[in-house]
Amino acid sequence: MIMKIGIKRDTGAVGRVAKISVKIDQEKVASLKNNEEREFEVSGPTQISVNQWYMGSKAVEAKPVINWKSK
Repeated sequence: MIMKIGIKRDTGAVGRVAKISVKIDQEKVASLKNNEEREFEVSGPTQISVNQWYMGSKAVEAKPVINWKSK
């Protein structure tokens, strides 16, 4: 199953000088500057993290959700 993940960078005054690195499954896939937005296609559960210089986020898992109701 292919899913799309959207990431938008909205940094305040602090940190807007440098780009952030976006990592999907520990592989760098993009660099975003302030107010930049990107969309990525992934298949299945995925670990996403971002970092700037020596600071970074903890990885979060994105996985598809299927809404199915029987009648």
